Amino acid sequence: MKTSSRKFAAQPAAHNLATRIDVDQFFPLPRCFSKEDEGQFRALRQHIMASVEPQNFLERAYANEMAHLLWQVRLNLARIESLTINAREEGLVRLLAGRCEDLPNLIKGLRRRAPDAVKTLEALLQDFGLTQVDIDAHAHAAIASEVFQLERDCDAKRDQFDRLVQNFEKRRFLIAERLSRLAETQRNKNMPPPPPMLPGEA
Repeated sequence: MKTSSRKFAAQPAAHNLATRIDVDQFFPLPRCFSKEDEGQFRALRQHIMASVEPQNFLERAYANEMAHLLWQVRLNLARIESLTINAREEGLVRLLAGRCEDLPNLIKGLRRRAPDAVKTLEALLQDFGLTQVDIDAHAHAAIASEVFQLERDCDAKRDQFDRLVQNFEKRRFLIAERLSRLAETQRNKNMPPPPPMLPGEA
């Protein structure tokens, strides 16, 4: 009996095995565009792992999925920011298409903020009775559809994340409740039987 106890004690607990599992082996990284992105995703996932302290492989899978959802939201927001920054240029292209003979070179000059390109743009706007408001309107139209889709996807990913957290917490609660009932049953089994009742005590 003692030998079997020692043998059992020598076996690592299931959650200890889970903590030693190579995360990347079972949960591959998402498609990243640079080593910097890869490092940022690993840091995000490690932060979530440290926050939820997964006790087994399934909980580790929950934490990994949380990281992937937040990472996708991050990529979408970065794309929206990039679109917004470049929207003015796209607005100019749409607004001046057919109105400027050398539009590509004008755009290149504006990127460099060349004084002659700025003067050319001002002259074109004046000739056609256009203003910065027109540029902004075309810029918004150029990106509105894609930004709308990205924002919808962000909202969907955030909803998925919230549901995942709720399911994770519910699972933890159910396990704790089950262990509590098990402990209570065990305590009842170990309680000594009540003393026999003497005649006349009923």
